[in-house]
Amino acid sequence: LDHALRTEVETAGQSVGMRGSWTDEQTFLIEYDTITNRYGYQLQLRFVANEMTLVASDRIYGTSVTILGKLQNR
Repeated sequence: LDHALRTEVETAGQSVGMRGSWTDEQTFLIEYDTITNRYGYQLQLRFVANEMTLVASDRIYGTSVTILGKLQNR
């Protein structure tokens, strides 16, 4: 994925705007925009029982990655 999510080093020193909101009882959506250039992302976090799914999407290039997580008992 040539234009997957950019690293902190690539966006260091740039103005960034973020906002987030609950879209339903289990889903939190974060919009991330570097404002002065072409980087814009959407992070969707969905919580169900002891699992979480994070879908990180590049709003400009249309690429995305999905990360699955599960709460572990210690």
